[in-house]
Amino acid sequence: MIDLTLEQLTAATPPNTPWFGLDLGEATFGVATSDLSRMIASPLELIRKVKFTEDAGRLLKLMDARGASGLVIGLP
Repeated sequence: MIDLTLEQLTAATPPNTPWFGLDLGEATFGVATSDLSRMIASPLELIRKVKFTEDAGRLLKLMDARGASGLVIGLP
């Protein structure tokens, strides 16, 4: 597991690339994406949990399509 502060994540990712945010739930997880300045996040998709490899594959496809360089996971 990689655990970085936001400052460390900023330094580790290319500038002007969006980050994704995850809101993890029991049966679903919400996916949001930031703008290129990483100041505003907007909802993107709700993924219903099926199987870890399928769920992770869907998330990676979304990140690749948007050129996302980082992932922030929300805590309850």
